[in-house]
Amino acid sequence: MTHVFSFPAGCPDEQLQERWESLLGKAPRLGPWLDETLRSRRVQLSGRVVGVEIERVLWTELSRWLTDFEALPPFAVAAIATTLEEKRELPAPRAERVEVMVETESPERSATELEALAADPAFALAFHCVEARIRPWLTALLPESAWLGLLHASAPSDPQLTAATAVALVLRLSSASWQQQPPEARRAALRLFHLAPADLRASPAQLQRLCASLPWRLDAAQLPDVVGTSIRLRKALPAASSLCASLVARLSKRPGGLSLLQQGGTTLADYAELAELRETARRHTRMAGFDRLLRLV
Repeated sequence: MTHVFSFPAGCPDEQLQERWESLLGKAPRLGPWLDETLRSRRVQLSGRVVGVEIERVLWTELSRWLTDFEALPPFAVAAIATTLEEKRELPAPRAERVEVMVETESPERSATELEALAADPAFALAFHCVEARIRPWLTALLPESAWLGLLHASAPSDPQLTAATAVALVLRLSSASWQQQPPEARRAALRLFHLAPADLRASPAQLQRLCASLPWRLDAAQLPDVVGTSIRLRKALPAASSLCASLVARLSKRPGGLSLLQQGGTTLADYAELAELRETARRHTRMAGFDRLLRLV
């Protein structure tokens, strides 16, 4: 059921509200995020402007958000809405205790959805950035789906299609097996994922209890390698987003979602990075977005 809330007063364009209502009908999970965001923005604005000016600013922001959402393929809007809802319901992530709530998805369904998402060149590009900057750091210590799921759970959420948002959606769809794990096991694994080397000086009994709560067989002697890989992956996440923005800056045209991925001050991708993109496209010919993407380079 669509979340019911009040739009700001004094809509400057009747069609603007109608377009929002249409979007919320297709992606109802955006409703709670929109409601909370509008309430928060009213509080922030109340210290600077008053009355009708607040409503005018809110409609300006609503117009900008709507333009971004409407430029995306429908599945991307639904995926962003789901991620926003999950993270809205949780406290800010902390190393000591992080709760992750996810829907059950089969690996087969997610693979199909990932292929469909990558039919859009913006998400084909994000898929490449995960392949080029994140996947090389994965190790056999944990299942691939677990590494990617833990990294997705650690990524900041954003309703707008930035390079980081696109990368995070690819991570989500690449980690369906991990999302089927019980919540207690995911919490324990996320605590492990955020450990620092200094945390490994805890008592052997504490480390053994952590290992016993994980969904895989892991002993304390392997924890330094897991922590080292986790640190490298957390660094690889912004590197993947930066590569995505650099490649967009190289494109001759930026239709659809690609136009939203451009970030100010971005350097142009070099020829080696373009060669990496072409190699990923060669290996994943079923992802139609790569054909469109390469024609723009």
